Amino acid sequence: MSLLIKGGIVITMNRNGRIIKDGSVAVDGQKIMAVGRTEDVQREYGDAEYTIDARGKAVLPGLINPHSHFLQILVRGLGTRLDWGQWLSEYIYPTHSAITEKDCYIASLLACAEMLKSGTTFGLDNNFIFTTPNNTDSIAKAVAETGIKCILAPGPLDSGIAPEELRLDRDSALRECRKAIEKWNGKEEGRIKVWLGPTTPGVNVTPELCYEMYEMARSYKTKIIIHLAESQKLLRVIKQKYRVMGHVNFAHKIGILDENVVAVHCVWVNDSEIALLKKTKTSIVHNPTSNAILGDGIAPVPKMLKVGQKEALGKE
Repeated sequence: MSLLIKGGIVITMNRNGRIIKDGSVAVDGQKIMAVGRTEDVQREYGDAEYTIDARGKAVLPGLINPHSHFLQILVRGLGTRLDWGQWLSEYIYPTHSAITEKDCYIASLLACAEMLKSGTTFGLDNNFIFTTPNNTDSIAKAVAETGIKCILAPGPLDSGIAPEELRLDRDSALRECRKAIEKWNGKEEGRIKVWLGPTTPGVNVTPELCYEMYEMARSYKTKIIIHLAESQKLLRVIKQKYRVMGHVNFAHKIGILDENVVAVHCVWVNDSEIALLKKTKTSIVHNPTSNAILGDGIAPVPKMLKVGQKEALGKE
């Protein structure tokens, strides 16, 4: 046995909510061999090459961060007094236009290290910066080296508020998506998965490219993650440009809501849109910290949970 986490309060997170007050976890290589009372685990598995004394500590499964942008760690703290639109146009887009593949690697190493330090063992990165052909590879390399589980969700931009230098044409965008899936999906003994991430439908990605990315994901039997109804300004853009009330309604109109879609934020949604998300089996990731920092508002999480909506908590 390579590792024994010994004597902690083991919160199993099983269906019965079992908590073991003097518990241990036995690990051999990449496999958890046993979870149980310390006395029982030691009797069966004996000593380990390495033992962690967990007395007085909680031992629980790794946390999952279902939404983040690794590269934004490079500009953490900038533009926090601005609204969503200003923050993107004045800080995120200008700074990210200069990002190199080395920046992608270093930022991703730091993001993964911070997650692991906080007990997060599974993350998702929605990268929309393709300043070099190797950005995705650099992010994936960092993920591979740190040992974390991760979903990479590349999401090229092609329109709207995204500046020209960060846009890709349709063929280039789809080529980046296909390359990421074929090169990295299932790699590192399954630790790395690839979804697609058409960032904010109708705002910085055209409906046409959104749908093509959705169809590509389906063809590879993977998923997509999108930003929906993050701010009131975003809703005004959708209304003015497409004559559609509500960002969820817009996503449904272009055909990209179903059980293979994860919608991030969903702050400005009405009751009928909540019902639509539930009906289409679209999952939601709530990001309260980023919504608060940018003054976006507070998502109606209690309403969503009341109707049985699948909801996760993201770090952003």
